[in-house]
Parts: sequence; C-alpha cells; structure tokens
Amino acid sequence: MNKFVILIALTGMLFAGPANAARQSPEDVLEAYFTVLTSRKVDNLGELMSEASMNQLRDLMIRAFEFEKSRGRDALEQRFFGKATTMETIASLPPSYFLDRFAREILEAAELQHFFVDNRDIIGSVRESRDVVHFVVRLYLHQDEEAGSDLLLYTLIRENGVWKLTFPPTIRQTLAVFEAGLRRSGMRP
Repeated sequence: MNKFVILIALTGMLFAGPANAARQSPEDVLEAYFTVLTSRKVDNLGELMSEASMNQLRDLMIRAFEFEKSRGRDALEQRFFGKATTMETIASLPPSYFLDRFAREILEAAELQHFFVDNRDIIGSVRESRDVVHFVVRLYLHQDEEAGSDLLLYTLIRENGVWKLTFPPTIRQTLAVFEAGLRRSGMRP
C-alpha cells in the first residue's frame, strides 16, 4: 500500500477548472478539484489555487532557475522549455505556467503507473474563521487491480471574496522534494 502514498503525492498537483464567479462556497472549489482527480483534465490549473500558494511556487522556480544559471547548468531550462531561456522571460511567466508544467509531468507519471483516483468522501470540515475552512477527505484510488484509500486535509481560504485552495500537503511535499534536490546541489533557501 506504500505505493499509494507515493502516487497520491503525484496526483496532488492535479488541479483544474476555470475560476468561476458562481463558485461561492469552499465546497464548490473542492468539488472542482475532485473533478480533476477523477477526470484527469488539467486545464487552467492555477485558477483554483490561492495567490499566496502560486506566488510561493513562482518564487521557488525563479530561485531555482537563477541558481542553475549561476552554475552554468541548463537541466531545468531543458525540462521546462526545451531550450535556453533568459531570466527575463522566466521572470515574466505567470505562476500558473510552473504549476501546469509540474502537473503535466505528474499526470504522465501517474498514467505510466496506471494510477487513478476513483472517488472521495468528505469526512468533515472545520471552519477556522470566516475566511479559512479545512476539509478532511478520504480518497479512493486504484493502481491496476489493487485498490486503496488515503486521508488528506484540504485548506481553502477566501481571497478577495473568492474561495481558493492552498497547496495541500501532497503539493507541499512534492515541492519540498524538488527544493531539497536543489539544496543538495548547493542552492540556498
């Protein structure tokens, strides 16, 4: 069952669905996220995510590109662009570009492993404040013929009157692994 924990981290970044003024409740945003997990469609990823989460991702990526360039390396440029790219171009990209790239890589890896999220149950919620709510969710998943489940915590915040997801633990863990690899290469936080 450990492979499910690893693979759930892979799918944790698969957010999609256009931002919509009709999404007035955190439950609506969470439902849009679950649609992504079961449908595997990753269009307009960043529109469900909080601005703070997206900006943290963008800042990490810019630091990573700057670090690589300072070392004369180009692995990230090849991975994300397929060619040499200036820092000006990289810095001008919206945060959603980086999330989209990671999500597409994660989706490809999940497909290669025959890993699917089938369904979910919202076990409960806690409204921390008027603008913050947490949901405990059991995800049901399978890989080939083996089925399993996992409990995850999703936090939503209200930004400018619109509910948005913060990066759940699986995304934070994925980015932490990415950042740890950069630190092993010598990048400072």
